[in-house]
Amino acid sequence: MVLSGKEIYGSDAQGRDIYKDSKGYYVVDYNPQKAIEYKKYLSKHWKPNKYENEDKIVLKCKLVKNKKTKKQRKVCKWIIIKHKTKKNTK
Repeated sequence: MVLSGKEIYGSDAQGRDIYKDSKGYYVVDYNPQKAIEYKKYLSKHWKPNKYENEDKIVLKCKLVKNKKTKKQRKVCKWIIIKHKTKKNTK
């Protein structure tokens, strides 16, 4: 369910959207016994991941030793880490 005019901050394990109000982050849950929807708040420590669905660029460095001069130098490379999509298992 998508609330109109609300920004979505992510999704939980069940696939429900996460929203934010003045009290904190919450998901909209449904109670089948009372047939009502209510806000279920997440823990205060939960924070949204800004770059959850994007590729990451990381700088990886290592020390390389020259065999002749026996000196070390630092070699750095930029590496792109691709975003992994979740697979639906049935």
